[in-house]
Amino acid sequence: FKLMAPILLSSAVYNINILVDSSIASTLADGQLSSLNFANIAYTAIATTSIYGISTVLFPQFSALVAENRLGELRHRISQSVVVMIFIFMPVIFGIIAINKELIQVLYQRGTFGIESVGFTSSALIFYVMGMLGFAFQELSNKVFYALKDTRTPFITSAISVAINIVLNLIFVRFWGIRGLALATSIAVSFNGVTLIILIQRRIGKLEIQEIGRHFIKILMISLVMLAGVHGFNQ
Repeated sequence: FKLMAPILLSSAVYNINILVDSSIASTLADGQLSSLNFANIAYTAIATTSIYGISTVLFPQFSALVAENRLGELRHRISQSVVVMIFIFMPVIFGIIAINKELIQVLYQRGTFGIESVGFTSSALIFYVMGMLGFAFQELSNKVFYALKDTRTPFITSAISVAINIVLNLIFVRFWGIRGLALATSIAVSFNGVTLIILIQRRIGKLEIQEIGRHFIKILMISLVMLAGVHGFNQ
């Protein structure tokens, strides 16, 4: 029970950020809040199911390695998991960016949901998916700290992430509307994910950063080629 309260906030940080986004979007022109919510539904349907599924499978492995005090193997397993997250979600990010409008049309365009709504929703979706990799890092890192029986660190970084989201929301909404709200959430979640990865290294030692960086660059280049190819095909 002592560990539970911080875990609840850490796990709910993304939903808290979405709640803040919706509250601010409700002050904008008619249809903006609905478009933001539709974009978030499309994003979470893709992101949360897969990310939570992967991190849940990894959690007992991390716990076992911590219990056996095999920190070297734990660092290796975390590094591998980060690479897997990049391998899975980097192409998904660029894929959704490439077909964001078509995806929203297939999902929603019917009845009163016309082409204008498609434009608002698809643009917000682009900025939401930019934070997908950070979201994956966040959930992976949370499971590492829970395995270490440390719920305080994710609690603190999550609280900072919510504060960053609120500040950026108030700034970005003036310039980009609901796109700014989605971007603020992606930045806040990515900050939390990267910060937790850094704190893991301080706690258990260096991860295989060079290997992670090598895979990141390779997958980024391949994903950019895919983006250009799909965009050219659409044109």
